[in-house]
Amino acid sequence: RYMIEKIASQIDSLTFAVVFDGASVWNLENEECLYRVELSAEISRSAAEVAIEAGVAPLCYGIEARGYEVHTVPELAIDKAWRSANEHRMIAGDMKFSDGTVPQLISVYGPSERVRSVAKRWREKLTGVNVLDGCHATKDCWNAYVSPASVNKSTGAAAICRLLKVDPNQTLAIGDGENDLPLLRWAGLGVCMGNGHENARACAGHI
Repeated sequence: RYMIEKIASQIDSLTFAVVFDGASVWNLENEECLYRVELSAEISRSAAEVAIEAGVAPLCYGIEARGYEVHTVPELAIDKAWRSANEHRMIAGDMKFSDGTVPQLISVYGPSERVRSVAKRWREKLTGVNVLDGCHATKDCWNAYVSPASVNKSTGAAAICRLLKVDPNQTLAIGDGENDLPLLRWAGLGVCMGNGHENARACAGHI
């Protein structure tokens, strides 16, 4: 959220944001959520249990009435210091936030072998979801996350285009990761950074 707000402050015409890999689209001018797609409580609980079994703490992302939040499951929290500092941001055992909604995305960070095992188990156990994992560029660790299969960055961008009556062929998308592939393929021109993921470079129209 804070990266988006920083960019928005520098580009006067930036009005909308696609977050959680397309699970939400926001109007940044009035902080209105235009649409949201959630994981089910059952899938959220299963994903969290798999993470804990592997020894990593699940981070559950969602948008409450007061804005973006990240929570962890109290009884499953591994990092006691993190838990102590974030009691006000906890999600209940029923996997519901304070406004009654459930997570839109669940993520884990940690050593490569451990996080990869979580991603592998998610793919085996969960249905109707996207599972992606890879090296996190800024946190110097491995990251994996699970999100609703019905959405991705391109569905969020398409929703904005419909709202603004913009032809998708007149759009430009920039990305560097595997989660950017649908967006790079969808846009009129997909651009990938030179140091981006090999699959992103392969599907981009320009590098």
